[in-house]
Amino acid sequence: MVPVVVGPLLEGIEVGIVNLRPVGPARFAIAAGAVALDVAQVLGERLRAGVRAWSMTVVP
Repeated sequence: MVPVVVGPLLEGIEVGIVNLRPVGPARFAIAAGAVALDVAQVLGERLRAGVRAWSMTVVP
């Protein structure tokens, strides 16, 4: 019975300690967006290259 009662109390203390730090702005928000766009562009180029290669082999 003791672990059932003490567990939530200790968890509440841990959550209270975490809440003392303020939340700041994201540092890498712009860089992450740029990387995502770069990956999307590369994927698009690969897909187009695959279609071109396939069409060249199929056409007599």
